[in-house]
Amino acid sequence: MFANRTKNSLILLFLFFFSVFAARGLEGFRYSNYRWIYTWGTMFSFFVHFTSVLLSIINSVEIVISKKKIKFKWGVLLISLFPLLYWILGLVYISMKNLSV
Repeated sequence: MFANRTKNSLILLFLFFFSVFAARGLEGFRYSNYRWIYTWGTMFSFFVHFTSVLLSIINSVEIVISKKKIKFKWGVLLISLFPLLYWILGLVYISMKNLSV
């Protein structure tokens, strides 16, 4: 699917961070006359966020399966898996927090 897996891993990481920071930046429009910016921006941010997580899984599988020699294969794999690891660690944190209550 992807031709250059290293570059795609970095692009997916950038998209993931962009979606997280964009969602935070849109909070200023939540209680203003420009609420439509918040609504549409948040929907777009969620779309980019979940798409980057799904594409990171696909890219990581392709990195593992590929026969091509990639420099720093484990580093590229870790960068590619970062969005998924972020979600997994977040879910574990929430689960542990709920268990202690």
